[in-house]
Amino acid sequence: MNAEKYLQSVRTLKFKIDKYEKMRNEIHLEVSFGGMPTDGIRVQSARKDLLEEAAIKMTERLRGIDKILTKLRGDYIDKRLKTYNRIMKIEEGQCRRFLIDYYIDCKSIKDLKCEYGYSEDSGIYKLKKRAIKKFEKISKRC
Repeated sequence: MNAEKYLQSVRTLKFKIDKYEKMRNEIHLEVSFGGMPTDGIRVQSARKDLLEEAAIKMTERLRGIDKILTKLRGDYIDKRLKTYNRIMKIEEGQCRRFLIDYYIDCKSIKDLKCEYGYSEDSGIYKLKKRAIKKFEKISKRC
C-alpha cells in the first residue's frame, strides 16, 4: 500500500465510525421521540408477538452496529496512533501539520486552504503532495 492510500485509510476509518454512530443515534432518536418503529404494524390492534418481534429486530440491529463500532474504533485508535507517530518524525512542520489536520483530524481541503491562507487550490494540493512524499520517506525508514 502506498503512502497516500495508507493515510487515506486512516481518514476512511474515521468516516466509517461517524457513519455507524449516526445510524446508531438515529435509531435511538427514533425510539426516544417517535416510539419503536413497527414497520406498518398498527400498535393498538397488533398482536403482542409482532411488537416483541419488532423490538427484538431493533435490539439485534443495535447490537450489530455496536459490534461493528467496537471493531472500527479499535482499528482506528491503533492505526491513528501509529500514523501520528510516523508523521511526528517528519522534520518540516508545515507538512506535519497538514498531515495531522487532513488525515488524522479529518479537516476538509476547503477548510485547510482558508486556514493556511492559500488563495488558490493548487497551493494546498502542492502542500498535500509534498507532505505525502515526506511521509512516504519516513514510512520506508520505519
